[in-house]
Amino acid sequence: MRLVLDRYKKTKDCTLGELLLIDNKEVTVFKCDTLERPDYNNDGIANNEKGRSCIPEGKYTCCKRVSQIVKRSFASYTSSGKDKDMMEYLKQGFTFEIGGVKGRDNILIHPANYVRQLKGCVAVGTKTGGEPGIDYCLVNSRKAFMSLSTLLRDYQEIELEVNSPSDYYKQQS
Repeated sequence: MRLVLDRYKKTKDCTLGELLLIDNKEVTVFKCDTLERPDYNNDGIANNEKGRSCIPEGKYTCCKRVSQIVKRSFASYTSSGKDKDMMEYLKQGFTFEIGGVKGRDNILIHPANYVRQLKGCVAVGTKTGGEPGIDYCLVNSRKAFMSLSTLLRDYQEIELEVNSPSDYYKQQS
């Protein structure tokens, strides 16, 4: 399995993309939308400013770790039946940290609805919403994160490839 983040839109306020989980037969087994901080330098390098910008394009290794952000996101949630075990897993705070980003650490994949909730991390959701120029957002972020976590639960590491279309750096709205 591997993750591919295909960015498709950037604004002065955020970066939007789609996260794909691809199995060993190159079949997409999961897809969700993403929200990141903007690329402040507008050149693909993103100035790579810690806590302020999206990560540069490239290939990275993501390692499982515990995050207080994820713990807080699921602390008050209850579940029964088939989701009960997964909810207990998420309440422990498990997520993936994107490693190998020069000069940066603590870059997580986690639930969030607005770019103001991100400090250089990648948020996942079932779709994007909001008003262009006002505030883009992700919808059902916890739901998307839970679905992704269910599929990645048994993995300690997974590869992530971050891509942008050729016209991505010309976009600005």
